[in-house]
Amino acid sequence: MRRFLALSSATALLLASTVGLSSPAFATTDPTDCGTDCAVATPFVLPPSAPGAPTGLMAILDPASGGATLSWLEPADNGGEAITSYVLEKSTSTTDWGVLATLGAGVFSYNDDATEAGEVTYYRVAAWNSAGMGLYANTAYLASPTVPGGVTSFGATNAEPRSTTLSWGAPTADGGAPITGYTVQFAVTNYDAPQNIAEDLWSTVSIAVASPFTVTGLVNNTDYVFRIRPVNAVGSPAGWEYAWATPQPPNYNYNFAPNFNTPAGLKVAYGTTLTPGTQIVVSQSGLPVGAKLTATLQSSAGRHGAGTAIVDGSGAVMLTMVIPSEAPDGEYSIFTDLSELPEGYHPALSYSAYFDVKAASAGNTGSGSQPGSGVTAAPAVAAAAVVPVAANALANTGASATTWIASTGALLLLAGFASRLAARRRRV
Repeated sequence: MRRFLALSSATALLLASTVGLSSPAFATTDPTDCGTDCAVATPFVLPPSAPGAPTGLMAILDPASGGATLSWLEPADNGGEAITSYVLEKSTSTTDWGVLATLGAGVFSYNDDATEAGEVTYYRVAAWNSAGMGLYANTAYLASPTVPGGVTSFGATNAEPRSTTLSWGAPTADGGAPITGYTVQFAVTNYDAPQNIAEDLWSTVSIAVASPFTVTGLVNNTDYVFRIRPVNAVGSPAGWEYAWATPQPPNYNYNFAPNFNTPAGLKVAYGTTLTPGTQIVVSQSGLPVGAKLTATLQSSAGRHGAGTAIVDGSGAVMLTMVIPSEAPDGEYSIFTDLSELPEGYHPALSYSAYFDVKAASAGNTGSGSQPGSGVTAAPAVAAAAVVPVAANALANTGASATTWIASTGALLLLAGFASRLAARRRRV
């Protein structure tokens, strides 16, 4: 006779035992597999059990709130029944646990914003099904952040008109959460202790993102005190860091008097003789930033070139002019002018340099010379010729012939020198 034995909750095991036969036993849950002399046992099903522990519980800092973002995965074993809920618990000691939240079956994350700054909070989670609550997952914890420390090296500049630029170093500590900005405030002061200034006298600029930071809209020649403290998700430290500054009006005073030199360092001025092709560098410092320098090379024959340059951020400007190779001999000048001045600056008088240009020759082989260099020596004055005159030719003057000739020669020499001076213009 064949007998049946149910040995599991899902499958009936058919154990065939035939006396005197070598027929093997076989398992089936299908009655048609049995012959006329066998019966199928009813399967025995085990009752459901509580689920296993959820896996992968993590607690991560939420930068926005400073709290904890919790997440986990469903249990590998649901106990034979569907998960119905999760219970999430928290503790600050790992011994006294309290229920933080009861969540639905499909929920695998939770945000805990009710953490205390500077405390360590522990978390655990367990799953429920119809049989009851399962095992707890691994314990996760989060060290809740606190307020950051104060900034370092806080300072302010005085140079800018109607504004001040603040700079600082990173806080001594971020409190366990990223720094999100810096609160900047200012107040008018007579340099008393800033802690004594009433709170309603402080003006908040903004939440500055990073150093350096410029505060605008201030009053020139007014003493200000500035204060700053960092901000993270928890808040700001109780204390402030301080700096003082007095915005200054721009210095509108400047002297426009550029330098004129060759690249070799020869100063170009009245009496200098240059050859065609020579470069002349026009330069100056201490000028209004952004102004435009214009230089024009000219002579009695007309203009021979012009150029412009912009004053850089340090107040310096440089421009190179070149005497054309076909420039005729004669007197030349470089006329300079400063224009497009920033607001508040008064126009400057133009400035010019005068010099001579002479083509290179046996007596002038250099690119330039100063008086007395020997390059362009002046011609010598010829000695006056003595002409015999009759003894009575100058009787009416009371002077001898020789004295008259010498005096006349001296007068002519002086007259010629004076006429040359009168023909000259005032030169720089």
